Amino acid sequence: MTPITAIADLKALPHWVVFGFEPQPDGKKPKKVPFTAGTDRKALPNDPTTWCAHAEAMADATRTDRVPGVALTPAMGLTLIDIDGATDHPLIATLASYTERSVNGGLHILVRGRPPEGFVAPAGVEVYPRTGNRFLILTEDIIAGRDTIEDRTEILASLFPPASASKAPPSTSLTLDDEEILRRARAAKNGGEFATLFDRGDTSAYANDDSRADLALCSMIAFWTQSPEQIDRLFRQSSLHRAKWERRSDYRDPTIARALQRSAFYTPPVAPDIRVAPPTSQDDPSGADPCADVRDELAALRAENAALKTENVALRAERDQLSRLQSATMTMFRSRDFHAGEKIIGLVSLFEAEAATTRGATDPEGWTDTPLDRIAESAGCSAKVAGKHQATISTTGIIESRTIDRRDPDTGVVTKRRQIRVPAPTPDIPAPSLPERIIALSTATPERDPEKKRWGGFRVCPDCGNAGTVTTTTVCCRGCGQVIRETTTERKPESPIGHLALSQYVCGPESPMGQVVLSGARARAAADLATREPAWLVDMPDPWDDPPQPALFVPPDSPRVSHHFDVGD
Repeated sequence: MTPITAIADLKALPHWVVFGFEPQPDGKKPKKVPFTAGTDRKALPNDPTTWCAHAEAMADATRTDRVPGVALTPAMGLTLIDIDGATDHPLIATLASYTERSVNGGLHILVRGRPPEGFVAPAGVEVYPRTGNRFLILTEDIIAGRDTIEDRTEILASLFPPASASKAPPSTSLTLDDEEILRRARAAKNGGEFATLFDRGDTSAYANDDSRADLALCSMIAFWTQSPEQIDRLFRQSSLHRAKWERRSDYRDPTIARALQRSAFYTPPVAPDIRVAPPTSQDDPSGADPCADVRDELAALRAENAALKTENVALRAERDQLSRLQSATMTMFRSRDFHAGEKIIGLVSLFEAEAATTRGATDPEGWTDTPLDRIAESAGCSAKVAGKHQATISTTGIIESRTIDRRDPDTGVVTKRRQIRVPAPTPDIPAPSLPERIIALSTATPERDPEKKRWGGFRVCPDCGNAGTVTTTTVCCRGCGQVIRETTTERKPESPIGHLALSQYVCGPESPMGQVVLSGARARAAADLATREPAWLVDMPDPWDDPPQPALFVPPDSPRVSHHFDVGD
């Protein structure tokens, strides 16, 4: 992975989530809950499919009250020093790296490099990540202008030395690393209970008592290790980890101590003592080294292992690039400012321009011919429509397009060619990557003619204002060009419609009579009914013995009567 030297490098990775704040009772601080951007699904630090691109997280934060956060992984080679309740600390000057104020009023110091394995942090200072992934809310509230992530590997080794030998587990127990302990704990008989607490944070089996659940999980971990530091480190990776564990050492340390007192310890089986007699001269009369073949094989395996590591690094870089590209493409498809065809044309055009730039198939100004037929085929439209889509996309400035006349030197025939290019970067700013260009396009707003929001549909006549359309369809023979059929379709604007007048019921012959006039969709329905059924057949129900009052359809040119209610379309 390319070294991360600034927050902009983190924003280029698809490692982002959004945090919501859930209020807590008794005046406690709100609980920070991570979510996948654009959804109400909780994000998990050990599940990259719940992460997204920085642009998606920012779009979610703009629509909601949630804030963006990033997932830090050991593979990034970064170390976060978290200091609560302090805006000034000697470590700021000692590390001289990226420093910001945290959302809780403390400090975040981000450096490149990792402290030694099994390190010990002083009181009041937390160091992440240890072995697992860790979510972090970046405020970018920079302190003292320290906005660069510096390499401080040597300083970390002196500030956070490994635990002393006196605190190490007894030699009679098996020393396991964190990943092996988690693997064995999940595969044990109580592995389901362990996964419920560690992975899902479900405390229902303990009556939702967080303290009982914390002690139970620490006891399960203590079965595999007698190191308090390792128990603390593994618990911080679990879903039960919360602010109380960070803030209150008077709760954390007694919980670990009780777990060590009440838990049984895993004792590895003792391997039989098999002694191999050294080779004698009778085993090999020539006096040659009997282990030479083994050493040669071991050297070959080591060389193969080194080659595989190099290949693995390259594959990881390629995977990260594809992940960023996939995330950016999904962001483009979620855009609400582009039509469906424009999204596909924009993506294909950016890919074509990037490929031409990579191959060096551009002119000195960066222009390259674009095959409109092939681009149109990918979007399922004609080349003419694809050209219109490209013209709309070019108004964003993310990609540029133009049409030029090109003359054939042999025949003198002039043809029109469509060309595209990506804007050239400024000397002091590096060129954006393809995922960055796609994300920039997805958040841009194209310029559109307000009089022609879409192609096709009704057109307004500038002289009379009529919105009718006339479409002529011509069917020709592909061989000789003879016109086989020509169809004209005329769509006229809707004509005025009549009003439906319903006479009111009256209680006596002297009572006045009024009318209720309907307009819009209901009037059109009534007018349609009048064309199919004579007015004298439509009678009102007769709730009294008086003669019924019929419902009459009043022509459009009839004067409107009292009690007019416009019910709309």
